[in-house]
This record gives sequence, C-alpha cells and structure tokens, in this order.
Amino acid sequence: MQRLGLIALIVLGMGCIACSGSNDQNGVDHAVESVQQDEPPLYKYSQLRQAMTDSLETIDVFWEHFENPGSEEDAFRVLVAKESKEYARDYVWIHYLQQTGENDWRGSVSLDKESSPRFAPGLSVEFNEDDIVDWAYSEDGRTRGSYTTRAMLELRSVRNLKIDAIRGALHESPTP
Repeated sequence: MQRLGLIALIVLGMGCIACSGSNDQNGVDHAVESVQQDEPPLYKYSQLRQAMTDSLETIDVFWEHFENPGSEEDAFRVLVAKESKEYARDYVWIHYLQQTGENDWRGSVSLDKESSPRFAPGLSVEFNEDDIVDWAYSEDGRTRGSYTTRAMLELRSVRNLKIDAIRGALHESPTP
C-alpha cells in the first residue's frame, strides 16, 4: 500500500508540473514541436517527445523484468497513447497488464487516480504494443523507467517539496 501512495505522489506532482507552465530561467529548451493539435499540450514539448523516443529504445529492459521480475520488482505499468473524451491522442498509465494476443494487451487505469483525470480510475483499457510510449516498474521501492516523468521534472525550474519527493522516488538511472 505504501508503494501505491508513492505512485500517487509521483502523479500528483506530474499534474502540478503539467499545470504550472514552462517559465524556466535555467535555459531548458521549451521548444514546442509541430505535432498533432489534438493531444494534451504538455506532450508537444520536445523534451517529452524525446523522452518517449528514449523510453522505446529501452523497452526491452521493461519486458525482460516484466517476464522475470526480481524479488523486489513490482508495479509494472506502461504509458499508452489512447483516445480520450478530450483528445484524439491522449496518454494514460496502465497497470495490471495481461497479454491477450501476440502484441495485444489489457490493463486498467490505477484506482488511486494515478493517471490523467480524463480516464476513469479502474477503467479497463485494451492496447497494442505499438500504443506504448513509456514504461515503468518499481525496484526496491523506487521507480525505473518513467522517462516522461523525468522529462516533466526538467520542465519545471522552481524547486518545491512535491518535485523533490518525486525525484526521490525515482532511481538515478531509468535502467538498472
């Protein structure tokens, strides 16, 4: 239960970051790429697009640990791009992964409202591996992966306790 609280804290912080704007005085590049206009504005930042690319370059790490988890590894989840009520391409973290076909999966939105408010907690979501844009799992109580969360933290220049707590919940490296 303690880990679920930690995950909720991470997402709460991500929401604060997402709503806070991008007034950065530390020289972080906030260039917005020319992408589809029908997705959440936060995901148009070049840092988020690069984070998704970096995540997919290491997705094999996720699958290796998902298939053979270590004794201190759990809370496996993926960030998928799916349609929501507001956007043609929206993003939601999916937990409790179950394979339903060769590349097809099903899971559910966290019950503790970890993800976007545009997806109902507990909602069952079907997706294809091509829908995955990020991955994460807990190892010894700290998060591996979660490239998009790491990128969101860099978009926010003001230090505060929530962001510091989120950073503390992440392993220094996204991969072991």
